[in-house]
Amino acid sequence: MNSDLSSLEKQFDEYSKRLTQQSELKEAVKTICQQIEPIIKSALVYLQNIHSAIPKIEILSTESENKVLEAKPLLSTLREAMNGQEVSKYHDAFRWTITQICFIILFSRWLRTNILLSLPQLETILQIENKNEENKAALSVEIEDYLSALTQLSGELSRLCITSVISENYTLPKRISLFANELYSAFRLLNLKNDHLRKRFDSMKYDLKKIEEVMYDITVRKLVPSTTPVSSE
Repeated sequence: MNSDLSSLEKQFDEYSKRLTQQSELKEAVKTICQQIEPIIKSALVYLQNIHSAIPKIEILSTESENKVLEAKPLLSTLREAMNGQEVSKYHDAFRWTITQICFIILFSRWLRTNILLSLPQLETILQIENKNEENKAALSVEIEDYLSALTQLSGELSRLCITSVISENYTLPKRISLFANELYSAFRLLNLKNDHLRKRFDSMKYDLKKIEEVMYDITVRKLVPSTTPVSSE
């Protein structure tokens, strides 16, 4: 009986150690993300300024991307902390951080190049990969986080479509319209099980509707060529 009790105590002593380790790791992850947050906020300020300074898109988007890339050393620290761990246990702790970084880079790069970066391209830029040296799961850009960043991009482009017209830039709305339609069509191919993503996808419909209304208005006013597509499905 005493032997059984001793064995049980050893088991629970081990459980206690594991719980302590997990708690300490969660706190470490939280601390890293808190250090990244001011960088994200500063990068977002550059993107927000674009809406009132359309001619400076190239400069502001470059500054925004450069700013958020200052978080790379901290992401490296986060990756090291996750090395060999069950990343899914801690994903909620850094989900927002990764999503925001992805959004900033996706938006900034699209503004300058008209190209949408893929998930692997983002991981390369951020210098994080799917596997660590032991081929175990490590810190990476999860598909859900990448898609969430894209839904955020859709909303920001919808707003930019309006502010660009206010600034009398009628070329950018056409470019946004073409891309937004392609992005929405691509999302329709997904069978979304995630409730959060499904709701974000629903919001993309309204983003696209706003863009189409802008395109219709400036087309009717003959501010863009009449051949510009003004609506999707």
